Amino acid sequence: MFEEITAFLPRLKNDSYGKWIRGEKTEDGTNVFPYVEYTPTVKEFTEGFYNFAVSHKELGIMRCEEILDEAEIDLNELTLDVLFQLDGRTVASIIMVIIRSERFCTGSLLSYLKDERIQQCLERLKEIDDGKD
Repeated sequence: MFEEITAFLPRLKNDSYGKWIRGEKTEDGTNVFPYVEYTPTVKEFTEGFYNFAVSHKELGIMRCEEILDEAEIDLNELTLDVLFQLDGRTVASIIMVIIRSERFCTGSLLSYLKDERIQQCLERLKEIDDGKD
């Protein structure tokens, strides 16, 4: 079920993810805040993940915060042992929360990619697809 998003695993493992662009003032004096310029791979992954969520409405991933609340998952306290026991819907919801967090905290997606949290989630989804539940 998750093959279309777990297919990004090899590409993400060999990617730089993005880089911070320093904010400056424009000629008219407007401040431009620092932001992350994500690589094409990361952009494709986030777009592909949204498409996956829309095409698999039965999972309800768009209600990701609610799903994580029901499962009593706190991303700041999530261990690998717990992650690798979660079901696919919950793991996919973790990924959605991480992707959405970029809207409110510039660079959060980059941090989750660099600490390999997204890749660990994708590895868990691959494990579920492979029947190693």
